[in-house]
Amino acid sequence: MRWRLLSSFCLAPPVLAAVVLGMPWSGLLLLAVIILLAWEWTSLTLGRFLLPPGLALIVGLVLAVVLASQGQWLWVPVALVVGGLAASLVVPASAQAPRKEAWFLGGSLYIGLACVALYYLREDQAAGLDWTLWLLAVVWAVDVFAFLVGRSLGGWKLWPSVSPRKTWSGFAGGLLAGVMIGLTGSFWIEARPLWELALGAGLLSLVVQGGDLAESAVKRHFDVKDASALIPGHGGLLDRVDGLLPASIALALALWLGA
Repeated sequence: MRWRLLSSFCLAPPVLAAVVLGMPWSGLLLLAVIILLAWEWTSLTLGRFLLPPGLALIVGLVLAVVLASQGQWLWVPVALVVGGLAASLVVPASAQAPRKEAWFLGGSLYIGLACVALYYLREDQAAGLDWTLWLLAVVWAVDVFAFLVGRSLGGWKLWPSVSPRKTWSGFAGGLLAGVMIGLTGSFWIEARPLWELALGAGLLSLVVQGGDLAESAVKRHFDVKDASALIPGHGGLLDRVDGLLPASIALALALWLGA
């Protein structure tokens, strides 16, 4: 717990500063996220970090974000697919296995889509900063209170075969906290009624916890405890943003569709 708190207090201020300041700082933050997630995902799925597929994945993800920054949205999925396929093709023979490569490719596309969504949310000129801060607030509230409530109250396990420590009490605590924090968006997000913020925060809270469970299932599949040991007390960056990635996709899609 001590390391978790210390890591959180050290990481949160620079992340928030980069988000608030915008480009180029938010762009540099996203670049760092891409590099670290590509490193962790390559290591997780292929057994260790392999330079050719790792670099190919990073190039593909960066290219997708650059295309998004230029408004070339139709080419973004092309870049993600081509980049993922190119990265898969350069996997050395010693690490090749159909199931490994399928996991590597699928996760590459998922991470790339989430990174593009994060860029889209922050760089939207109308309300990008407001929605990005709201998203971070909801995600962090869900993560923190699901952990604290589950640890304090315990009770029935949520999905013991996938994540033995997660409980229904933690799930409920995270959901309630996400909705309550989501309602605070009424102070800085204009023209959004309370019921809409509550519903959106509730749905995002479910997505966050679903992403957490999905990442736990992936780690169990590959028989590892953490994606890496990058962040003391938390594991890897992927362990820390497992809920943020799907939530960013969901929110970006909802705003893009005009919800």
